[in-house]
Amino acid sequence: MSRFHILLFFLCAAAARDTEYERPVEETVRREGYPLEIHNVTTEDGYILTLHRIPHGKTNTTTSGKVVLLVHALLCSSSFWLLFPGKSLGYILADAGYDVWLINTRGNSYSRRHTSLNPDKDEAFWDFSWHEVGVYDLPATIDHMLEKTNVSSVYFCGHSQGTTAFYVLTSIRPEYNSKVRVQVSLGPTAFLSNSISPVVRIASLLGHTGFYSRLLLLDSGLGEFLSRYSWVSVLGKAVCRGTLMEIVCETVIFVLIGFNDFEISPSSMPVIIGQAPAGASTRQETHYVQLARSGNFRQYDYGADRNLQVYDRITPPDYNLSMITVPGYSVHGSNDWIADVKDVEKLHSLLGNPKERYLVSDPPYNHLDYLCGRSAARIINTKILEYFEEY
Repeated sequence: MSRFHILLFFLCAAAARDTEYERPVEETVRREGYPLEIHNVTTEDGYILTLHRIPHGKTNTTTSGKVVLLVHALLCSSSFWLLFPGKSLGYILADAGYDVWLINTRGNSYSRRHTSLNPDKDEAFWDFSWHEVGVYDLPATIDHMLEKTNVSSVYFCGHSQGTTAFYVLTSIRPEYNSKVRVQVSLGPTAFLSNSISPVVRIASLLGHTGFYSRLLLLDSGLGEFLSRYSWVSVLGKAVCRGTLMEIVCETVIFVLIGFNDFEISPSSMPVIIGQAPAGASTRQETHYVQLARSGNFRQYDYGADRNLQVYDRITPPDYNLSMITVPGYSVHGSNDWIADVKDVEKLHSLLGNPKERYLVSDPPYNHLDYLCGRSAARIINTKILEYFEEY
């Protein structure tokens, strides 16, 4: 651990905050009375991922053969599907008879391991984008699930980056279309040219996001972006307590993703901040900024010279969304400042097998409401169950 991380660790301890909302997934799930299994999966390129599995609900102990994979957003972890007992999708699916698997993609706080690289010492560990999440993490996870459950295909639900990685997987490795029964995308993120989020727009204007991330100490110096020990994480967990500060923290988040103080209340802030940010690679952030600048859904842009070496062309190739033949459902909000309505409309129309595109307009959902909104259990989770039950 670097001196920077050690300093932040002691700052964190000195804050003497309530750690109720920072409990690990294992403790939270078992405390709620659900069974939990921990699986480790090694990808083709050596990353060791932690998967959390809830094989059944509180009372139903039999398996239905319905196996589902939930994939979290950038800077999140498996915990985001389990933030609110009785309301969050992970619990609802388990109680509905699904065998629920929750991935932690490479680089987050649960998946900072590699067969040969040290995330605290080796910059090469962080040399990945969400492209690699789609090409390596998802297929390794799906194959492991199929082997352990003896089913031929899984249900899929992703949020934000979870959707991006799925589009990468099924366009680059189309053989995985047959291993997924149906996919539901929450806040689908592929095209970003219409995003009005200030962080996306400013980063798009600045261009070289890695430089500014290091300048603002959002990057560890090795390429890790907003780790669990970053000053943003430490400060947020320390100060986002008490009614006034909860409102302040809520406002800061809304500036990034869209205002909706009815769906996400200030009292939810300690729950959310307690589990985020969970860490990522700076290249994941940079890759999204490239999408916003180019207006295309394409592979990572290394610059003309290296693009010629990697892709044999000056510009990176686009992902071919028509290759995605899995029945696809898109759920998005009219107040989502990241996944803008126009961008989602374009994305959905280009899928190889598009089904319903469901726009939540009343209440006007932002980018977090799908998982954290007051009405998410009634509006979003019910809709997901409806889609799944058709297959």
